[in-house]
Amino acid sequence: MKQHLLFWTLIILTLITTTGSLKAHAQDEQAFLGNSRYIDLSAGVGLSRLRDFATSPLFYEGIAHRYAVSLSRMSERRDISTGFAFLTSNLENDYNEHAAESALKTLSVHHSRLYQIFGNGSERWNFKAGGELNGTANLRVNRSLMNSAVGIEAFPILFGTLKATRNITRQSSRRGKEPKTKSLSFKLNASLIGASVRNGYSYLGIGQIINKSGFDGLLGDYQVKAFGVSSLATTLDYTIWLKNKNGWRFSYAWDAYKTSRDFADFEMASHTFRVTLLFNTKNN
Repeated sequence: MKQHLLFWTLIILTLITTTGSLKAHAQDEQAFLGNSRYIDLSAGVGLSRLRDFATSPLFYEGIAHRYAVSLSRMSERRDISTGFAFLTSNLENDYNEHAAESALKTLSVHHSRLYQIFGNGSERWNFKAGGELNGTANLRVNRSLMNSAVGIEAFPILFGTLKATRNITRQSSRRGKEPKTKSLSFKLNASLIGASVRNGYSYLGIGQIINKSGFDGLLGDYQVKAFGVSSLATTLDYTIWLKNKNGWRFSYAWDAYKTSRDFADFEMASHTFRVTLLFNTKNN
């Protein structure tokens, strides 16, 4: 995790120190976006990796597919977004000539609000700060673990968020046409408060053993731990705005979370490449 922080810090410093003299279109993005509302439709693919000490210290990893829908409102002064994402993957482990597979389904919901800071700064740069409330739930099935085959956990997390956006629109098009509005942005989410909802040292839980049924059996041994998880997430976005006010966004995202103060720690990290259609519904 420290290596990723260093990597993204170097990227930000590089972007800041390589700003060009492209001030002719300093207000283009603000005038173009106005106070726009969008439906964001996203699909992505990447690599996920997890380890659950409740059952095994071994890592499971594999290809993950991610789909997301959100409603967003963007302007120079604020960004507001509400949506959900679904990730599905089959993670594998091959150790000591024994292969195992864990089917993972993850559902995340979020609401974020960012507001402009350094309003009198560079005309080509825009900085925002705020927060994001995120809830993530995992369903994992690993048949090789037999009576501990099913695992369910949830992580409600409040993030502090920083976002830096650079307007990289050309001064003029090579063909003499009006250049498309483009931007490059970097967002960092760091957990401020994170809770974990997990079962005991076995997926199965004591409720199943003593013949409880329904939710009493499934969730009988679950515990809620305040400050039970820490998380970090970064996103690098390249956005192209079209003349019809719609846009395309190409992203690389990395996120990780880890439970703490628990002898049965859970760790998971994902790298995903995403493509998003920003469908404009209103532009004031």
